Parts: sequence; C-alpha cells; structure tokens
Amino acid sequence: MKVLLLALDLFGPPGGIARHCRLTLKALTEDVRVQAVDVISLLDDRQSSADPCYFGKRGRSYLGCGGDRRLLIQSVLRALHREVYDVVLAGHVNLAPLLLTAGARPGRSKRVTVIYGVDAWIRLPFIRRLALRRSQRVLSISHYTAQRAVHSNRLDPRRVDVTYSCPDPALTEMQPSPRALSQEERETRMVDTHALLTVSRLWRSEASKGQHAVLRALPRVLESVPSATYWIVGEGDLQPELEELSEELGVKSHVRFFGSVSDHMLRDCYQSCAAYVMPSKWEGFGLTFLEAMARGRPVIGGARDAAPEILGDAALLVDPDNIGQLSQAIVRVLSEPDLQMQLGAAGRQRLADHFTYDHFRTRLMASLQRSLEC
Repeated sequence: MKVLLLALDLFGPPGGIARHCRLTLKALTEDVRVQAVDVISLLDDRQSSADPCYFGKRGRSYLGCGGDRRLLIQSVLRALHREVYDVVLAGHVNLAPLLLTAGARPGRSKRVTVIYGVDAWIRLPFIRRLALRRSQRVLSISHYTAQRAVHSNRLDPRRVDVTYSCPDPALTEMQPSPRALSQEERETRMVDTHALLTVSRLWRSEASKGQHAVLRALPRVLESVPSATYWIVGEGDLQPELEELSEELGVKSHVRFFGSVSDHMLRDCYQSCAAYVMPSKWEGFGLTFLEAMARGRPVIGGARDAAPEILGDAALLVDPDNIGQLSQAIVRVLSEPDLQMQLGAAGRQRLADHFTYDHFRTRLMASLQRSLEC
C-alpha cells in the first residue's frame, strides 16, 4: 500500500489534531502492509524535518509548506502526477477538496478523510461537503462526531468508521529527563494534593474547553478547600481574558498560567495535579482526558459533547453551564481521596480497554483496508 498523507500540521505548535496526525503517521510508517508514505503538511515550517519517533522506516518523503497554500496544491499535484497512490489520506476536512483531484487522476486512488469535531458538525461549504461525500472512508474520532457529521452533511453512515484516538506513547511512556531541572519544574514535581489542571490551546476559537467555568467555580471551591489551585497549560489570545477574569473573581493568587510547555513538563503537570478538569461544551473527543487517565488522575468533564462517550463511568460529568454543579464535583474530588483513587483506577482500566496505541493502529489500518475494497 502506498499512501499520500496530507496534514494541516504535524511538528509545529502543540495541539490535539497535530498529535492525532503524528500518531497516524507513526502507525502508517510502522505497518508491514504499507510500502511507502509521502507526507505534505500545510503549516509545518519549510525547514522542519520529520521526527523519527513518528516517521518510521516506511516514510519516504516529508514536506512542510510553511502555510503556503499554493505550494501545498502544487506539491500535491506533483505527487499525484509522479506516483499512483493506493490511498490519499486527508488529515483534516479542510484538506478534503484536494482529494477530488486524486479521484480524477489515472489509477483512481482511494480517498479517506479524517474528521474531529466542530470542523464537521456544521453543514460544510459545497466543495468540502462534496469531497467528504466522495471519500471512500470517513474516519471519525468518536461516534458523537460521526453522528453529527452524518446528520449535518448527509453522509452515508456505511462509509464512516470510528477510529478513536489514543495518548501519544512518547508522552505516556516518557522517562524523567536527565538534565538539571529549573526552579519551576522542581516546584511542579512536588505533588499538589489540591491542584486542578486543564490543558488546551488558549485560542478564542477554542473557548469552549471550560476554563471560564472552572475560574467561576473556584471561589465556591475555595470556601471548602482553601488550598485549591488551578493550573492552566496552553497559550493563545484567550489568556489575557482568563487572567482578567481570575483577578475580577479574587482568585488570581490561586491560578497559575504555564503557557506552552515541553512534553516533559506536560507529563509532570499531569503527574502532579490532583484532578484533571475540562467541562467542555463542544469536544469531539478529548485527547487530554486520556492523557490524564494514563497518569491515573481523576477527571471531571462536560456532559454535553463526546466526553461521556470517551470517559464512561470513569469520571464525574457535569453540565458545563451549571457552576454550582461543577464546584460541587471539584470539592468532592479534592476532599475524597478514596474517590480520587477510584476514578483514577477506573480511568486507567478504560484506557487499557479502549484507547491504547495498539487499538488505534488496528482501527486505522482496518479502515484503510476497507477503503481499498470500495
């Protein structure tokens, strides 16, 4: 099988979609059924190189386009002219229109598109909707996303497969760094028994993760747990607004903004917090839930989106607009060590049962095989 993988970004700024695409690349370039994988990424820097942790021995070429859409289109056309691919895989629905070109080339490459959440929940513009409908397989990261995409864009549900994502093995299996630790890292490695954690890019376009709700719940939490703190990992244009809100609520001294962190530092944040809290409203999957579960952290999530599907009974689920309900859930978790242990153990078990890298790789390759049979 020869595969052309089109990605929005792979090795640039951190994000759930980039992590998912890296794992897709890793699975493809490790599988014995794959002969060669060529990769073109829209947003990766032109001087960037593929990380060998994800670009296995069946990876043949990698190109970052530096955000240049014209270069992306030209590169895809050149690749399709040079090679007849068995599968052309669009790692995001925004790239799906390029698959129409693949379908028109001699050899008729099979077309596969990955969808994540709000990118496919709404009725798409005509050209994207057409490309999605003409994909031999659509790979959704959750049943929730699949159902909404089918309804909004009138997709054939028989062509939609659910390929759950998974924690990055490079993150969950990482050993402590041998280098000298900074003061910040030494402080973080001291387990804070009352620290809450949320990990997300702080972009206004992704303001539904629930940081505002957690900040609004914090004054009530502090009445019962005065030592509670809230760690926010991520950077973006939403941070000033969150900082201002924490000051208005009088909880600024209990809130810590980490910004963008290394994988080592992220692992330490998960390991050191008391609970992971992300009462999201529009989550298509919630990869950070799994990262917290991998570390045995209890999780509090929203009850409206894909979170219940992913978390099952291994978390406390709340209405993200009900601040009283959220604050009660946080106080319960922070005040009941037995509940922390129970949820942490349940999370680890659910992860092992449904969301390992082996599960992901098996589902992905099975879907690609089905695309070849269409």
